[in-house]
Amino acid sequence: MKTAATALLFAILALLFIYSSIDPSQNRQQTPQSQTSLLLHESRLQAPRLDVLVDGTEVELQQMLGQVVYVNFWAYWCPPCIEELPLLNTISQSALTSGAFSSLIINLDTDEQNIVKAQKFLQEAAPELSFVRLSTHSQAKDNYLVNSLPLHILIDKKGRVALRYTGTLVDKGDLFIKLVRQLQGED
Repeated sequence: MKTAATALLFAILALLFIYSSIDPSQNRQQTPQSQTSLLLHESRLQAPRLDVLVDGTEVELQQMLGQVVYVNFWAYWCPPCIEELPLLNTISQSALTSGAFSSLIINLDTDEQNIVKAQKFLQEAAPELSFVRLSTHSQAKDNYLVNSLPLHILIDKKGRVALRYTGTLVDKGDLFIKLVRQLQGED
């Protein structure tokens, strides 16, 4: 009995020693991006399919290859989304002047009352932006893993996700515009 207890104690101490000598940073899986930082991804994956209605006309992301595409998911009931709409208008206008660029500021409201409110609000807050909503067969919410708003995605000219950021851009507009211009300069 004493021998079994001693062996068990020795095994536990050996495991503790081994565990304490492991560098946790070596075991952590590294991801190419953080959703909380405004940095362009070094390794980029092809953007998922995106079908939207832009002022009632169906548009697919594939049609925008060759230009930088800014995708923003928002909703009328989301205070940070509403707060940043004028900034999104500024970003879109600024980026258009420096190269091939499209913005899809996608409203995720599904309730018809909120859609009407969102459309009216967008016309007042950012009149240069088109009203964009998901097409009826779109899987964009699932494809882009939209689980928090606002969600900002930059897609490079080759159709790859270059940045994914969750949260408001209110204090980060200048940096965001720099990143767009950097993408516009890439081949």
